[in-house]
Amino acid sequence: MSTSDSRQWDTRAEVVVVGTGGAGMTAALAASDRGAETLVLEKAPKIGGTTAVSASVLWIPNSRPVVESVGETPFEDLLAYLTRLTGGRVPEAKIETFLETGPDVIDYLERETPVTFQHVVDLPDYHTEFEGGSARGRSIEPTLLDEAALDGALEAVRDAPIFQVSATQLDMFEGRGMVRFPVELDRETVKERFASNKVAGGRALIGSLHRACLD
Repeated sequence: MSTSDSRQWDTRAEVVVVGTGGAGMTAALAASDRGAETLVLEKAPKIGGTTAVSASVLWIPNSRPVVESVGETPFEDLLAYLTRLTGGRVPEAKIETFLETGPDVIDYLERETPVTFQHVVDLPDYHTEFEGGSARGRSIEPTLLDEAALDGALEAVRDAPIFQVSATQLDMFEGRGMVRFPVELDRETVKERFASNKVAGGRALIGSLHRACLD
């Protein structure tokens, strides 16, 4: 894409983050919290990328919501599962780092932003038949969040290209799965959530990260 905009700018920063998805915003917040002068760049008119329009389901074993729901999984079992799942394409050191630090990242986000997470019970791992796999699953997602807690930060977040329901993945699985969810949906509950400005999924996560970055 070409542009006739001839404006020039010169900005110096210790950390430059390109993109405002979940990973980028988390990196920017962490860098800023540690005292680094941080610059975030986004080419789109609104922030959030694909994270903002996703369900924002994260596979983080042994994170607080998972441990509280179904207990802790031995590290060796998780290592065996991811080693098999990645087919030898990811160095073991990287897998170990992910498993060791993932729960800390969730603790950090819950401590430093308005978001809280819940275990999506019975959303199974991709391959439950692999050693270390779980039918109960280790996926988490943002809980419903009151838009007022974001204090205007949601206005800059990308809108979904389709109509978004104020419902979580856990709602869907408790309602007999995604196929049955539209039939089993408690429409009055969802109506009340819309009326009270409850947000879910990626908008809840990106809105929370944006609020924390602004603060």
